[in-house]
Amino acid sequence: MRFHHGLVAIHPGHNGHARLLADHLANPFDRLIVTWGGGTELTATGDTRNDYLTALKQADTGEFTSLIRFARS
Repeated sequence: MRFHHGLVAIHPGHNGHARLLADHLANPFDRLIVTWGGGTELTATGDTRNDYLTALKQADTGEFTSLIRFARS
């Protein structure tokens, strides 16, 4: 999640590249099962996107618990 957060910080786009790269980093080693909000489109306005953005903002302060929880939901 720290890797994902860092990518979003330097490339804040809506295209999902940061999530895709984080998936490739985590999944080959079976370290983390990620679903990023249950497969909901994160570019669409709504509760899932708001939860994702809130988790990213908390990660800005060094608190990654919400981002990890969101990624696994």
